[in-house]
This record gives sequence, C-alpha cells and structure tokens, in this order.
Amino acid sequence: MRNERAEAPVVLVIGGADTCFQDLVLTVARNLFERGYSVALVDLPGQGRNQANGLYWEAEAAPTAPCR
Repeated sequence: MRNERAEAPVVLVIGGADTCFQDLVLTVARNLFERGYSVALVDLPGQGRNQANGLYWEAEAAPTAPCR
C-alpha cells in the first residue's frame, strides 16, 4: 500500500503463525496507511496462499547440550 507522498515512511508488517496477508490488510495495514505510512505486507511460508504454493515451515528439533 503506497502512500502518495514519496517521503512517507514504510512499515513492513509480518504476521504471526495464525494470521495471513488478508487479515493484516483489514486490521493493521489499513490503520497505518490512514495515518500516512506506506505499508508492505509479507506472508511467511505456511501462511496465506504460500502453503497452496508448496511453501511451508518444517519443524526441526535442534540437539541440545546436557545441563551440567
């Protein structure tokens, strides 16, 4: 969402695990845009349409060191 003012600051909005681009447009992005910001929104792998395109998160457990 580009503000018509070229010098408008840009806010990058990245949702959490239980949201998507469409939810953020209707809530966060619209409010920022109305306050004069340009807004860039991103869906992470596994969110929104990305999962249908084969992009998703895979859980991987990392080995941990024993406590001493």
